[in-house]
Amino acid sequence: MRCLFVNPQIGDFFEGLTPGQVPLLKRVVAGSRTLRERLEFSRKALSSLGLLTAATVGSGVRPGVHFDFIDENLDARAVEDELEQGVDLLALGGTVYQMNRILALIREAVKRKIPVVVGGAAAMTFPDLFMRKGVSVVLGESEPLFPEFLTDWEKGAPKGRYESHSNAGMDLKHSPVPDFSLAETYDHTFVGIQTSRGCPYHCEFCQVSGMLGDTYRRKPLERIVEETRRVKSLWPDAFFFFYDNNFFADREFARGVLLSLSREGVKLGRWGTNADASVYEDGELLDLAMSLGPLDYLGIGFESLSGDSLSTIKNRKKAGLLKKYDEVVAALKAKGVGVFGYFMFGFENGTAGDLEAAVQFILHHDIDAQISRLVPMPGTRLYDRLLDEVRERSGAVSRGPLGRWNQVRELLLEKSGFTLLGLTELLAGAYERIYDDSRRASALPLPAPFL
Repeated sequence: MRCLFVNPQIGDFFEGLTPGQVPLLKRVVAGSRTLRERLEFSRKALSSLGLLTAATVGSGVRPGVHFDFIDENLDARAVEDELEQGVDLLALGGTVYQMNRILALIREAVKRKIPVVVGGAAAMTFPDLFMRKGVSVVLGESEPLFPEFLTDWEKGAPKGRYESHSNAGMDLKHSPVPDFSLAETYDHTFVGIQTSRGCPYHCEFCQVSGMLGDTYRRKPLERIVEETRRVKSLWPDAFFFFYDNNFFADREFARGVLLSLSREGVKLGRWGTNADASVYEDGELLDLAMSLGPLDYLGIGFESLSGDSLSTIKNRKKAGLLKKYDEVVAALKAKGVGVFGYFMFGFENGTAGDLEAAVQFILHHDIDAQISRLVPMPGTRLYDRLLDEVRERSGAVSRGPLGRWNQVRELLLEKSGFTLLGLTELLAGAYERIYDDSRRASALPLPAPFL
């Protein structure tokens, strides 16, 4: 039996844009060579760790099943042709940037009576959108849930929904090495591994705690070394990335990871990861990090320079560091660290001045950055709070998941005081200034956020 894993084509823009927004974002991309190159760089990322992990798990529990893999972002093969030639099971995963393509592939498979299993962030965000006859939705970590699905599938009786009923998450010592060999023919420019899962902070806008649990779970150090070596052996010249939400959250664990790699003689080359701003305080840890290769991308969630906006996030740590943001960036840049700032715009109590302050901060410090519209995603406390307000106002909500999402997004827009096109125009102008080709921060080949 053949199971085909597919990492679907990433959409050009965030799913759910209106026709009026698209020309504004296309204008930004057309005017910036830097942004075009970085979007292409990001499209070539190894972005399918969940699928490759599920393949390892599946091979271990069902050796009679042949597992194949297509990354549509780097593969000329048409998945539809593969389905026509003979596939017993189609496995899909991805983010909301891949949602439309996931739905299109589901329709193609169901039309051919090929069973489908779908997981990942898109499925966990909008499970009802994917649930239909012939489709099983995995809502949680694949390591415990995918074997359960395979057992039911081989019996001819897969359930429509597989999910964990605990927010604790699995012990990551039981998470196997992803089957990187399935992707080794692809010319990835951007590769990496995950060393931990979970986050205890519960920021109001963030899905991580709900999806991955509210405690930090860590892989064994020897496993991290093994995975890093494997990835570096397959893509030695690619930009390396630790796909952790906050690699330095547990500094002693991060120190252990970096020391283990150093002792084993593993060099990362140019690399990056995500952290919170407080990491700037630990100069010794940053020196250790830089000893493994240039840390050209340290993603930091500054979110906003407005204290009023930060107060709505309900993360005291971020609010407490606000007055030190200039010091944070100066200290990191003095170490040679490449800072990539994450900012958001469109808070309930925000103003156009907040966006201008963020742009000025980015330009003054000459750092790379992303400024995103604040979107209340299902599974966050922000979404739940706004949905309750929709109910209070109207007495009812849409039955469809996308309808509910639209209601919540419209309410947030109303409370922020912006129109959708007005907000998008402001963001487009900000991106044109941030991704100006003449900026020094634009010189390095780096990943960039999809719009």
